[in-house]
Amino acid sequence: MKARVTKRGNLAFIETELGQKAVIPWDTLCSFIARYNLDVTVEGGQMPKCVEYTPHSQEEVEIDVEGEDEEDSS
Repeated sequence: MKARVTKRGNLAFIETELGQKAVIPWDTLCSFIARYNLDVTVEGGQMPKCVEYTPHSQEEVEIDVEGEDEEDSS
Protein backbone atom coordinates (compact mmCIF):
# COMPACT_ATOMS: atom_id res chain seq x y z
CA MET A 1 0.00 0.00 0.00
CA LYS A 2 1.33 3.45 -0.82
CA ALA A 3 1.64 6.08 1.90
CA ARG A 4 2.90 9.63 2.26
CA VAL A 5 5.01 10.46 5.33
CA THR A 6 5.62 14.00 6.53
CA LYS A 7 8.23 14.70 9.21
CA ARG A 8 7.42 17.41 11.75
CA GLY A 9 9.89 17.58 14.59
CA ASN A 10 10.20 14.09 16.07
CA LEU A 11 6.85 12.92 14.66
CA ALA A 12 5.91 11.15 11.45
CA PHE A 13 2.50 12.00 10.01
CA ILE A 14 1.39 9.12 7.78
CA GLU A 15 -1.46 9.09 5.27
CA THR A 16 -2.18 6.05 3.11
CA GLU A 17 -3.67 6.02 -0.36
CA LEU A 18 -6.94 4.86 1.23
CA GLY A 19 -7.12 7.95 3.47
CA GLN A 20 -6.06 6.27 6.72
CA LYS A 21 -3.97 8.52 8.97
CA ALA A 22 -1.52 7.91 11.80
CA VAL A 23 0.94 9.92 13.86
CA ILE A 24 3.88 8.02 15.33
CA PRO A 25 7.32 8.85 16.74
CA TRP A 26 9.84 9.30 13.89
CA ASP A 27 12.22 6.71 15.37
CA THR A 28 9.56 3.96 15.09
CA LEU A 29 8.85 4.65 11.42
CA CYS A 30 10.89 1.68 10.14
CA SER A 31 8.94 -0.80 12.27
CA PHE A 32 5.64 0.76 11.21
CA ILE A 33 6.54 0.56 7.50
CA ALA A 34 7.58 -3.08 7.79
CA ARG A 35 4.61 -4.12 9.91
CA TYR A 36 2.05 -2.67 7.49
CA ASN A 37 4.08 -3.32 4.31
CA LEU A 38 3.97 0.30 3.13
CA ASP A 39 5.58 1.87 0.07
CA VAL A 40 6.33 5.36 1.39
CA THR A 41 7.30 8.76 0.04
CA VAL A 42 8.83 11.12 2.62
CA GLU A 43 8.13 14.86 2.60
CA GLY A 44 9.90 17.38 4.82
CA GLY A 45 12.71 15.06 5.80
CA GLN A 46 14.93 12.22 4.74
CA MET A 47 13.92 8.59 5.08
CA PRO A 48 15.74 7.00 8.05
CA LYS A 49 18.08 4.08 7.39
CA CYS A 50 15.88 1.15 8.26
CA VAL A 51 17.01 -2.12 9.71
CA GLU A 52 15.01 -5.07 8.39
CA TYR A 53 12.06 -5.71 10.68
CA THR A 54 10.94 -9.29 11.31
CA PRO A 55 7.82 -9.70 13.44
CA HIS A 56 7.52 -12.66 15.79
CA SER A 57 6.53 -15.83 14.02
CA GLN A 58 3.06 -17.26 14.57
CA GLU A 59 4.23 -20.80 13.79
CA GLU A 60 3.85 -23.64 16.29
CA VAL A 61 7.04 -24.99 17.80
CA GLU A 62 7.39 -28.54 19.11
CA ILE A 63 9.84 -29.07 21.99
CA ASP A 64 10.87 -32.37 23.55
CA VAL A 65 11.69 -32.02 27.23
CA GLU A 66 13.53 -34.73 29.13
CA GLY A 67 12.81 -34.85 32.85
CA GLU A 68 13.51 -37.06 35.81
CA ASP A 69 11.48 -40.25 36.10
CA GLU A 70 8.84 -40.12 38.81
CA GLU A 71 8.97 -43.90 39.34
CA ASP A 72 11.76 -43.58 41.95
CA SER A 73 9.40 -42.49 44.79
CA SER A 74 10.17 -45.37 47.26
